[in-house]
Amino acid sequence: MSNFKHLLYSQFAKIAKALSNPHRLEILEYLSQREHNVESLA
Repeated sequence: MSNFKHLLYSQFAKIAKALSNPHRLEILEYLSQREHNVESLA
């Protein structure tokens, strides 16, 4: 496998890992609605 493909797949894996957490998905959905400050996320 080329170095480029390895780096690309590594980045895809990091994104998939981040999105596999339900709490992170909930935060992303919350942030997609409008801007929020840090206190409202806690």
